[in-house]
Amino acid sequence: MRMPNPNRGWRLAGWVVVLSALLSFSPALHAQNAGQKAPAASSSKSYDPHDLSGVWMRENGPLNCSVAGMANCSMCDTTHTCVTGTPGVPAGGYNIVPDQVHMTQWAHDRWMSQDTGKGESGNDDPYDHCDPLNVPKLIYGYIHPFSLVQTPSATYQMFEEAHVWRVIHTDGRAMPKMEDLPFGPTYQGTAVGHWDGDKFVVDTIGIRDDTWLDGRGHVHSDELKTEETYRRLDHDHIELSITLNDPKAYDHVWTFGPRKFDLKEGPEWEMQESYCTWGEQQRFNQSQTDPTAQGVQPPRADAK
Repeated sequence: MRMPNPNRGWRLAGWVVVLSALLSFSPALHAQNAGQKAPAASSSKSYDPHDLSGVWMRENGPLNCSVAGMANCSMCDTTHTCVTGTPGVPAGGYNIVPDQVHMTQWAHDRWMSQDTGKGESGNDDPYDHCDPLNVPKLIYGYIHPFSLVQTPSATYQMFEEAHVWRVIHTDGRAMPKMEDLPFGPTYQGTAVGHWDGDKFVVDTIGIRDDTWLDGRGHVHSDELKTEETYRRLDHDHIELSITLNDPKAYDHVWTFGPRKFDLKEGPEWEMQESYCTWGEQQRFNQSQTDPTAQGVQPPRADAK
């Protein structure tokens, strides 16, 4: 059963702030991290580069660069290198749109219509209403693992956050055209994967345009096309890059990544339930507005 407060807190502040703030009391996160050691930089264990199965967790980073003394950079990685920081986009969540990529007027107007572009710091995050999450926000926006399960006809990617899963078709089918999608745009879109040498390439179209790209609230249109490239580096690590192409919303095609993910093994890393439920949402909102819900008793009216 999903714990009521910690996961909702991650959605509000973005994982960078919450990693330090909630680590000490989040039962689900604490259980996952108990007794774990950082992976070695490389592994001598044998592995099949075409086998991506397992539970994968994004490596720590980026950091809040104010901590690292980088006042002119909103987010940086573990080497204190500036990652991204779209001018005018407030902190909160993971930003995957680099400085050199600019919104079109259509995208900017839509972004500003969402609580003046506050992203997760505002009130219009679709996940705050328990709407389903989507890639790429699912992959980069939360401190939860995902698992990959490969079969001859499909690769299944299952995410702990929001308990979402997607199907990546690997049966040799061609990518359909948008007008041929049987169900139209969906939250996870239609994904078709193939191997290019040791790289697993996933093309996706048909993602609903009421979903976000990241925690900063970056919007996209129904013309968005993404290409994910997975590569197994060794037994313990894979890396992932995502190329985004949406001419209606952005003036450039860009690639975010690569970012490294660690293999997580053992019973403490079995996938947990982390649902978003409306009842939990209401309880969390009450805990933020009602002091008594937080265990704080207001002073009596006649208190001196």
